[in-house]
Amino acid sequence: AVDALTRALDPAGRLNPPPAVANFVQTTLKQEEAHRDALIKAGGTAKKPNFTYPAGTFDSISSIAMFAEKLETAFVGAYITASYSFQNADLQTAAASIGANEGEHRVIIRKLINEAPFVDQAFEKGIPLSAAQAAVNQFVAK
Repeated sequence: AVDALTRALDPAGRLNPPPAVANFVQTTLKQEEAHRDALIKAGGTAKKPNFTYPAGTFDSISSIAMFAEKLETAFVGAYITASYSFQNADLQTAAASIGANEGEHRVIIRKLINEAPFVDQAFEKGIPLSAAQAAVNQFVAK
């Protein structure tokens, strides 16, 4: 998330996002950095792979938002699973809290892409950690 959001900031200014969108990306990036730092502090480890993304991912606000919605959905499911899979109580707590925040990100993104902003279900579903890893690993440079 940190890598993708950093790329989405568009330092060249070619996308010219509305101020509310630019602010959302900057705020979300800060939150994702805080998530990373909290997980490390709780005993997790950070990897710094080189990421590659499909052509066109960062070409428009719409393409970025559609990509981000897929990532946030995977993150929500992964953090639900992680919250009960981690053996470390600090990591479990961090994962549960972060998962809730990822859901908030998804709501805003879904509104941006004109989707129903909330997921119409009473309970979010976890996804296997292997599925979450596969979702991220498809963007790790080989």
